[in-house]
Amino acid sequence: MELPVEDVVPGGTMDSRRADASRESGAEDRLSIPVAWLAGLIASNLGVVVWVTVLGQPSVPIWLGPFELVVLTAVAALMTRRNAPRPLLHYFWMLPAIMLGQIAATAISQTETWISWARQVPAVVSFAAANGLKILPATTLALTFIGSGLTRQDLFLTIGDLRARLRRGQTTIRWGALIVIAIPTTTLPVLANVVAVRQPELPLSVALTLAPIIVLGATANTLLEEFVFRQGLLARLVPAVGEGHALGITSLRFGIGHWFGNPSGPIGVLLATILGVFAAKCMLDCRGSGWVWLLHWIDDLVIFTVIALTVVYVAGP
Repeated sequence: MELPVEDVVPGGTMDSRRADASRESGAEDRLSIPVAWLAGLIASNLGVVVWVTVLGQPSVPIWLGPFELVVLTAVAALMTRRNAPRPLLHYFWMLPAIMLGQIAATAISQTETWISWARQVPAVVSFAAANGLKILPATTLALTFIGSGLTRQDLFLTIGDLRARLRRGQTTIRWGALIVIAIPTTTLPVLANVVAVRQPELPLSVALTLAPIIVLGATANTLLEEFVFRQGLLARLVPAVGEGHALGITSLRFGIGHWFGNPSGPIGVLLATILGVFAAKCMLDCRGSGWVWLLHWIDDLVIFTVIALTVVYVAGP
């Protein structure tokens, strides 16, 4: 978030300050942006997708996550050694922090104790618990902001301006109106995809009895995913590489993360990526997450309701 400066400020003129800001943002480092994209892809679910879908392997090896963690740490160390702009360094070091939490969450969900418990409870309970493990990468990510001086508004952890507008040339439209359009536009394809993959069989009355779990699970997943996939990364990426690249990196990472998610497959990736661009732009314009939380929560309510109507064990998110 840029602060207004006077024509003459301590430490130099306004022009010199702008030049310093340009260098700080990485405008003169041609390698920074490609490496930022590469690191974002490594930190996504791309490795798992390639291993299972492209290479045709039946299961993900236990070493893949730690290997990606080592690679991300090496990239961050390399960029530190190259004296990359400070905002970009914060981003590079965030990625291994998130990966560390994801490895811990995966390790817990693959224990015999967890799997045995998950097979004995309703599918939506195990599903909510698996998504609740995202508290671990959210925590490791949050630790990177200690002492940063960033505020809740900087991290988009506020409702924001609900009257903000999307501006394109001479055309403007309230984000509230766009959200009204986006709710059915996103919810219906998500519903169709999840129903086709999960094949719910139980009567709707079952979902009513499990409503507290559905609402709690959807709420927790919305808050955790927005923080891990968007809010934290946008706070670091926008000043480092600009809005356009920040939208692309965060949205593609969010999309790839849904290959085995809900929605899933290529359609799931496409839907999640489009939603990611929409949500990230809304956050930036509103300087908060009120509308995005609402949209994501409604989509998650639909997903958790469908899961509640399945009788089979749901391994994870």
